[in-house]
Amino acid sequence: MFFEAFMLLNNLFKYYKKPDEIFVDGGASISDFIIERLSKLAQVVIVRSECSEAALLGAFFIAGLGIGWWDDAAEIQRNIKLSKVTSFYDENCLLLEKYEKWHKTL
Repeated sequence: MFFEAFMLLNNLFKYYKKPDEIFVDGGASISDFIIERLSKLAQVVIVRSECSEAALLGAFFIAGLGIGWWDDAAEIQRNIKLSKVTSFYDENCLLLEKYEKWHKTL
């Protein structure tokens, strides 16, 4: 799974400036195994929310803003908690060799 995610990121990095951080959510973001390897391959810091289902949380925040529960977007940002920043830089990443072998088999 992290090879597929890296392939997508690698293609994006060809056309857009590589970011300092990548924010992730969803079920796979819970897995330290996946996130650590993605960070190693992409050589970026991975930031994830306390809530793995951030899309659902985003819908909640937008609805709350619409009905006046939240005063403004700044109040929403103060309520978002980032639980973990993962940075696993590895100059001699063996995963890159494995990725390249995997990519050739496609």
